[in-house]
Amino acid sequence: MSLHKIKIAIADDHQIIRDGLVSMLDSIAYEIVGEADNGLNIIELVQRTNPHIILMDIQMPKMNGIEATKIIIEKFPSIHIIALTMHGQDSFITDMIDAGASGYLMKTATKHEILDAINSVSMNKQYYCKRSTTAITKIVKRKNRNTKTKLSYNLSETDIKIINLICDEYNSEEIGRLLFLSKRTIDGARLRIQQKINVSSTAGIVKFALENGVYKTRE
Repeated sequence: MSLHKIKIAIADDHQIIRDGLVSMLDSIAYEIVGEADNGLNIIELVQRTNPHIILMDIQMPKMNGIEATKIIIEKFPSIHIIALTMHGQDSFITDMIDAGASGYLMKTATKHEILDAINSVSMNKQYYCKRSTTAITKIVKRKNRNTKTKLSYNLSETDIKIINLICDEYNSEEIGRLLFLSKRTIDGARLRIQQKINVSSTAGIVKFALENGVYKTRE
């Protein structure tokens, strides 16, 4: 997806935040398709404008960003959502990942971090800031006690390798090159993995891997 074709929507209940993001992103030639000040309005905006990426606040009136993310991902699974929030608590991070968010940023993020996140998720990769990565690592360490996951879900060694590469933010083409397999083969393997572990998205695979100790962090 080229830079000029990336359509972005912004959901935040603070006008000053939205204005700042619009000003920054417009100057780089992204297409800003609209703004919303609550979860209900961003869902309605998405139906009208079909953005590629949404920058989503979490705490908003009428409907919060977590609930809005769940609904949007269920209806429009190709849309990528990046949480942009002042909240760094583990519960918010895991709830947004569970809802289907592809990225998580604090509102203290630099312009460079925001652009990196947008470019990463536009290439079907995940992007998590340092604070959220730390929280995810803690979750992994707590969950690594489960040693029966592979057998319970009938995951092959190749499945495990693919899951770990997905968690390391590689896309299907890159995974194929690393494992000497075609992109088509990797795409098919992704679908089979999703069926085995009963999830419907890449975010679901990542969450499963983190919660069940399948992903081996590189310390």
